Amino acid sequence: MPDSSDLAGACLSIVNELARQGKNWRAQQNTTDQLASINYVDRTFPQLPEPTLTSWVTSTPTAGDFGTEWVHGPPAWGSNSPRVLTVARMWWDFTGATDKVSLLVGLVVNNADFVRRYSQVPVTAYRFETGEGTHLFGHAQPTTHLSKGGIHIPGAAMAMINESSPAFPLDCTGPCGIVASAALSLLGGKAYGHMLSASQEVRTALRPFAAQLPRRKIDAVVTRPPTPVV
Repeated sequence: MPDSSDLAGACLSIVNELARQGKNWRAQQNTTDQLASINYVDRTFPQLPEPTLTSWVTSTPTAGDFGTEWVHGPPAWGSNSPRVLTVARMWWDFTGATDKVSLLVGLVVNNADFVRRYSQVPVTAYRFETGEGTHLFGHAQPTTHLSKGGIHIPGAAMAMINESSPAFPLDCTGPCGIVASAALSLLGGKAYGHMLSASQEVRTALRPFAAQLPRRKIDAVVTRPPTPVV
């Protein structure tokens, strides 16, 4: 039977895959405008060191917090020019009677003109989290800070949004489903399905928690072996 450590490993493997895709995308950028936006994100959202995230995926701590550091993910799917860059950080606690997770996702406008003219760039943020308190259901909600820490997003011009509503119910169950829903939102259905089928690490980590994932046909790849390449 999967335990809390397995659950932590599954959630962290999804975040690690977002970081890997973000790193690959960044390595392909070489225009002045793109590099200006990337450098802004680097300055404003200190990046969680890759070895730290990798070690967590391996050691699977059952409670943890990214603190003030962020994972730099790939651009949000379907975003027209200027692209929307993504950052994320996670808090989780699987040691108590109820498993809890909160993934803060920041959507950063990728516009070199803002970077050059202003000290702040427009950012919208959402928390994907397990339900408690006012919202007793897994949900995504607009936010200006990370729950459980009250840490405000630094150096960013937040959109004028409410802090706690509306809270959008997520078609999933459990912490693994919450984090997977965030990945689905950022990557889109096609790229999310590819992540589940192409990444051996993610597929293996998620298989025990397939019932928690967003209920979509593409999630079936988690529950069956990959098709052999002929």
